[in-house]
Amino acid sequence: MKKWRFALVLGALLALLSATAFAADYGSCADTLHSLGLFQGTGSGYALDQKADRAQAATLFVRLLGGEKEALSSGYACPFTDVPGWAKPYVSYLYQKGLTKGASATTFSSSADCDASMYCTFMLRALGYAEGTDFTYDKAVDVAKSLGIVDGYVTRAPFLRDNLAAISYNMLSAFPKGGGSADLLSRLVSDGAVPADKAKDTLATFAAYRSYLAQETKMKDIHAVKLTSDAATNITAMGVTTANRVRETSSMSFQSTQPLDLILASSIQDLGAGDSYDMYYKDGWTYLSSSAGKYKYQTDLNQYGDKAEALGMENNPLYTISSMSRKDTSEGTLYSMTLAPGAMNSYLESLAGSMGDYQNLAISQMSLTYLIKEDGTPVSCNVNYDMSMGLKTGGGAVTVKVTGRQTVTFVAFNDDVTVTLPPDLDSYLTREEE
Repeated sequence: MKKWRFALVLGALLALLSATAFAADYGSCADTLHSLGLFQGTGSGYALDQKADRAQAATLFVRLLGGEKEALSSGYACPFTDVPGWAKPYVSYLYQKGLTKGASATTFSSSADCDASMYCTFMLRALGYAEGTDFTYDKAVDVAKSLGIVDGYVTRAPFLRDNLAAISYNMLSAFPKGGGSADLLSRLVSDGAVPADKAKDTLATFAAYRSYLAQETKMKDIHAVKLTSDAATNITAMGVTTANRVRETSSMSFQSTQPLDLILASSIQDLGAGDSYDMYYKDGWTYLSSSAGKYKYQTDLNQYGDKAEALGMENNPLYTISSMSRKDTSEGTLYSMTLAPGAMNSYLESLAGSMGDYQNLAISQMSLTYLIKEDGTPVSCNVNYDMSMGLKTGGGAVTVKVTGRQTVTFVAFNDDVTVTLPPDLDSYLTREEE
């Protein structure tokens, strides 16, 4: 699944990426946690761009344990002298329950930065894993990764309140050690720590997401795809809106994404302009054939594959999804998801960096649907999005707004797919050879 999706989506996304960095933004996760009563602000909003300290992490940990009511009413003694008043009930609770030992016998180091190892240790303890038996502090992140609670991207430094929110949101969908039928959020509802009506939509998202992942694992052996695509966009710049519609038939095959071993052949029709052209990809070169001539240019897609591998984001991680639902149909299961724009903008910028003449890209809305058969065969995919970007021109930069939709229909897979390249690719010219 990852192989064909990587090859399918990479080119479309990278062409739209910006040259300006975005701060990480898991505001959607923070919003959900806040609605559940598990995450509070600092007096000036969520302050997601600030580093998380140990006192903040301890407070959120107690809430995820469902222990806030007891912590605030118990009056547990606190042996640590450096804990601020607002955090003292939470740290005292953790100390009394044997869930923290502090930095020393008398200090908690409340204002010290919380890092991924510390917070993953808290999360594992909340799920019933014992430090020293099930994991060690220095391996807490690795164990949390193996359980699907985190990935390499969300645990990167600097570790901010942003990361705290994303990991905590993922954590709510996790099951305790030994399995069981209830994830952490369901347990919080059962214990009365979170109102059932507040948790309903989030629990539905978690259930749909698990079903989707189960279907996705059935696609791991796909190595060739034939598809058709119909894309429509409205592009507005300098007060003028232009409608575009492009239809494409593509065949692609690949054996790996690291390095990217992709062969692609596409026939593309610009229905608005009445033009058509063919596009091919092989061995790091993109070839274009149209009425204007035959040209080629180097396209090092492997640099993005290598970057994606280094960034460590798993495929469609839960923290990038604002909401998700599933519906059984006669053709298969229809999954609908709305992506969190901040998380997507941050990741795409980290992946691509500077991309030609585009800058300041911002996705404001992106939703997808996948129709998948019971055996895991994808039937179709629909994408709807709104975004804006700056386009460099000779006179500066022009803001461009794009609203679009794309429908992809999967026609054939694996041995039923033939990728045919023209025999004269060596005769295609680079722009310098014109």
